[in-house]
Formats: sequence, structure tokens, C-alpha cells
Amino acid sequence: MKLVAVAFFAGVIGILVAIGSCSVSHRSGEFTSCDRQSDCPASDVCTDSICVPQNQGSDGGIIPPDGKPDAGNACPTQCTSCKLESKTCIVDCAVSPSTCNSTITCPEGFNCDIRCTTGNSCRNGINCDAAESCAINCGGQASCRNVECGPGKCQINCSGLQACRTLDCGASCQCDIQCANQALCDGVTCTLPQCNQFDGGCSSQFPGCTTACN
Repeated sequence: MKLVAVAFFAGVIGILVAIGSCSVSHRSGEFTSCDRQSDCPASDVCTDSICVPQNQGSDGGIIPPDGKPDAGNACPTQCTSCKLESKTCIVDCAVSPSTCNSTITCPEGFNCDIRCTTGNSCRNGINCDAAESCAINCGGQASCRNVECGPGKCQINCSGLQACRTLDCGASCQCDIQCANQALCDGVTCTLPQCNQFDGGCSSQFPGCTTACN
């Protein structure tokens, strides 16, 4: 009788446990927990400590096959920092010298603040053709070469020793290039000939040198 009673109570307890477990939604029943990608099957990615299918995030959002989150809210790769709400892109050569060792292209529709303040920075071209505006500080020695302004506002400050070579205002609606005495400012092309300054730069203050900017 004792054995029967023990078996009976054990069965009751088992039923209660099963009922209790069914009343709770266990995430682990849907996903496998993980600490690293190697903990997951090849078809899944480790996201928020759980293994999920490659096309679905833990919150139901879509993620790419490499398991990285959506980069829609990230700064453009050219920018060392940015403000997406105002579409402002900062390229700071002192923060990321490697960024300034190759051509710098201002992202389309952005207002770029390009800081070529280290020696020999921004010598492989700056392209502002698709920019809303560009402000370029050529404060580093022998910095800034092959700069192309787009139709937006373009301001270039050449203050570094032997800085600035081949600067083109293009069709900028407002182009100003300031050249300090120690700057090189060789090969400067203003929007129009009458926009040339005596120091070798360009000014938007002369008649006909400013058009309607957006």
C-alpha cells in the first residue's frame, strides 16, 4: 500500500509540473541559447544570446546573412562621426588618418565638415560633387590636393604650410577659398575669373560670384 501511495503522489506531482510548465511560454523552447556564433547551427546566427534564423532578428526584425544588425541608422563609411538628423558628416583626419589617405567623397545630400589638419592628409582627392555643402580645413602641412566642389556651398581654408594644390570651385553656388601666406594654393580655379582673390583664393563676395543656393 505504501508503494502504491508513493507512486500515486509521484504521478500527481508529475502532472502538476507538466501543467505548470505548459502555462509558461519558454523562449528556450523556440530558440537555442548561445554565447558565440559557434554555439548555433550553420543555418542560424547568434543574436541577443539566442540562435535565430539568418533572416530574422530576435525581435522579429530582418538581419543580413552575416548576422550583423541593420546599418540603416549608421553613419556613412566616409564619416568619422555624423548627425543623421541634420545630414552632417564629419571627416576628421586626426581621428582616422587612414580615412584621409584615400579619396574622400562627401555622401550625397550631406553637409560635410572635412578636417585635413594632419600633415600630408587629403592628398588623394576630395569629391564634393553630390554634397549639399562642404567646409574643408586644410590646416596640415602639404594637405589637400585635387579638391572638387559641387553645386552647393564650398568653403576651403588653406592655412597649413604648402597646403592646397589643384582646387576647383566647379559650378558651386557659393565658393570661398582662403589662402594664408604660408599656403601653396597652386592650381586654384574659381567659379568665374572675376571671383579670383589677390591671395590666390576665391571669393563669393564679388559681383556675380554667388548664385541661389538651396
